[in-house]
Amino acid sequence: MAKNKKNKLFSFSFGKRKTKAQVSHRKDAAFLAIKIILAAVLVGAACVGLCYLDKEFVKPQTGVGAKWVKMDLVDAPRWISNDLRRAIYTTAGDNNGWFLLDENTADSVYSKLKSFPWLYNLKVKTDPNSITVSAEYYKPAMLVEGKNRKVYIAADRPEDSEQFKIIVLNYIPLYEVAIPLLNGADTRYLPEPGFYWQQEDAEAAVGLVNLFKLMDRNMAENAKTKRQSFKPLLDEIGNIDVTNFDGRKNKKESHIIIYAKDETPIHWGTISGGLEAVPAEKLGKLYQCYKDFGTLQLKSKGLLQYIDLRIAEKISPIP
Repeated sequence: MAKNKKNKLFSFSFGKRKTKAQVSHRKDAAFLAIKIILAAVLVGAACVGLCYLDKEFVKPQTGVGAKWVKMDLVDAPRWISNDLRRAIYTTAGDNNGWFLLDENTADSVYSKLKSFPWLYNLKVKTDPNSITVSAEYYKPAMLVEGKNRKVYIAADRPEDSEQFKIIVLNYIPLYEVAIPLLNGADTRYLPEPGFYWQQEDAEAAVGLVNLFKLMDRNMAENAKTKRQSFKPLLDEIGNIDVTNFDGRKNKKESHIIIYAKDETPIHWGTISGGLEAVPAEKLGKLYQCYKDFGTLQLKSKGLLQYIDLRIAEKISPIP
């Protein structure tokens, strides 16, 4: 009996007539098979579609939870230009200021920006929604034009510091900073941006610019208390010439000459013979002249041919 049952499982019959129940059962089985096949085809197509979508349209991300965020330059000074801002973004390796934020972003940005000459005391922080860069900025004091290039130079300490070093910065256009040109300095050994430049005549010129910045700041504060306006004197200066620094060309001629933007010469020092005015007296005389005429561009207006601050007189009061 067991053998007969086994044979029935593998036997086929073509001549026998099926009952209605058998026909219905076989139709259901056929429909079920078709459904399974269609489902398999659809799933396969969906997988292919998703793979195609992933390759062509989905923006790749690195790291768990990575997202694109805009860099924020925290407490950046007002005088920085859009050109300088873009240079910082580019150095950090951005996409128009946007960065892919993940666990490595802060280290990557810091390692790139630490070599950017304009920044010091650099800090880079990230959180789930932002990346922030805080730093102090070297502010250019003068423009130097060497052979086939031009750079800025800046003091590495605040304007009121008596001792400072000169650091070289790459040239990036600025529009809200008065930056006079340095003339007559020996630029043969002018270093690349990011390095210090040991040059006495350049240090003397930067020291003068720092004096003018301090005076302008004090004058502006005084004017503000009186509800008056004050235009910085430094805005009137075109260049500082140190060709004869320390009398290396001619001991009897001015060692430093400041030129207004219309080329009016302002003789700062030193004089041969006689008593030379101290820096405080020179500053007092210069700012009094600026107050009296409202400008240092006197030559073009036919007012004076030059201004000589070297000869000692009584100390002029600060106007």
